[in-house]
Amino acid sequence: MKISEVATFISKSPKAVKSIKPFDMLRHVVESSGESETVTLTISEVAALYAHFMPKTVRASAGVFDFAWVARAMAKKDVRYYLNYIYSNGARTIATDGHRMHVLTGQSLPQGYYTAAGDRVDEDAKYPDIDRVIPQYSQCQTWTLTAEELAACIVDTGGKGKDWAFAYMLPSGHKVNKKYFDEAINGMDSVTYHSLPHTPDPERDYDRLNPNPILIRHGNVQAVVMPTR
Repeated sequence: MKISEVATFISKSPKAVKSIKPFDMLRHVVESSGESETVTLTISEVAALYAHFMPKTVRASAGVFDFAWVARAMAKKDVRYYLNYIYSNGARTIATDGHRMHVLTGQSLPQGYYTAAGDRVDEDAKYPDIDRVIPQYSQCQTWTLTAEELAACIVDTGGKGKDWAFAYMLPSGHKVNKKYFDEAINGMDSVTYHSLPHTPDPERDYDRLNPNPILIRHGNVQAVVMPTR
């Protein structure tokens, strides 16, 4: 049994793992093993122990763009199950939930899928072509905002849940989810972002917002945030 198999089982069968109480199982193993030095466990039992005792997912630190920062953009319970993992193509480490994407270049992770804890997962699905989503920098316009200027852009969306309650109404005409944008810039004192130009149709009120994705570049990282309506 490989760690990757256990990690895959945890991600695809979370209810089966949670149904097992690790300490009760350990006590049962110890009491039933007797004089034997060999204990046989099912994969669900191993997964329950692993999920309980494995190191917690490292949280991304402000101003630090690393694996934990990439993991913030990972999907949760998406029907496109491969988006529920982090993907490495050997040169770039990528995560996306369809609303935003974080890309870290220069990582030495072998090609494949990973959990947020960094465990390899047995998955061979074809990952989307991310270059089709990233705006062409040479064709973009650029805007720069200080932290104070960005704070002045906050609007109440009236959305349900803390993740959708607020947005930024940016000077570029973009309305973007505040949480997603904040996690993309990760505590930077100022932000420079890029997007394709948009000319609103004055006769169509819904067209006043810039529908083009936002690109944030910083050193060896890229973040793409899709606008909301």
